[in-house]
Amino acid sequence: MEESAEFSLMEANKKSEKKHKKAEFALNEVDKSIKNLKNLYFNKSQELLKLREVQANLIGEISGTLSARRNLDAKLKKLKQERERQEEVLYNADYSIQQMNR
Repeated sequence: MEESAEFSLMEANKKSEKKHKKAEFALNEVDKSIKNLKNLYFNKSQELLKLREVQANLIGEISGTLSARRNLDAKLKKLKQERERQEEVLYNADYSIQQMNR
């Protein structure tokens, strides 16, 4: 009877060792998966940081372009006003010349 109990204990021990090895393997696989996910997360974070830098640069460029456009619009408005003033002066000069000729 002792031999069968000893045999049962050895079989139970072997089964436990197999279960333990399977659990260790599964744990190693989970660790690898976690490590891969951490690397992926880091890489995506770096990519996001670069994209945010590009975004900030583009926002700056857009803002600068809008400011330049507003400045050009203001200059254009002044030039139009100056042209109208000059046309008015020219018209008055023409009118005065016509009056003198009569």
